[in-house]
Amino acid sequence: MYGKEVVIKADNLSHTYIVNCKDIYAVGDYLKVRIKAMDMQNNIFDLSSKDFIENPYTNIRKYIIENGEYTGKVIAFPKQNSGIIVQLDNSNVTSLIRVPARFNEYPHYLDRVLIKITEIRQEKKLIYGYLMRII
Repeated sequence: MYGKEVVIKADNLSHTYIVNCKDIYAVGDYLKVRIKAMDMQNNIFDLSSKDFIENPYTNIRKYIIENGEYTGKVIAFPKQNSGIIVQLDNSNVTSLIRVPARFNEYPHYLDRVLIKITEIRQEKKLIYGYLMRII
């Protein structure tokens, strides 16, 4: 930006969870961003590109309902939360899924799973549920 190399936080790139930014963007790619804050003396920039992308959580209840069962694939294992992150098949959103203790086998990366949605927090862009089975 203006001849300077800047870093954009992953949560400012997309409304949904990004596993690895390198899968989507490469160094030197051009990206339309909104400048939210700028400190030229300390070279601190707060940039966001998700302002130009449609928010999939706006009409999420058209595609996903609470107590509904959905399929998806395991894409991440968050450190700060217990459970797994599942990319749902019928939309481009992700959900944080609990793995009940009754499971002898923990799902692996890219495993297909069946989940049940227990809570949708549309304003916080969070979807919670639990694992029903590994497909």
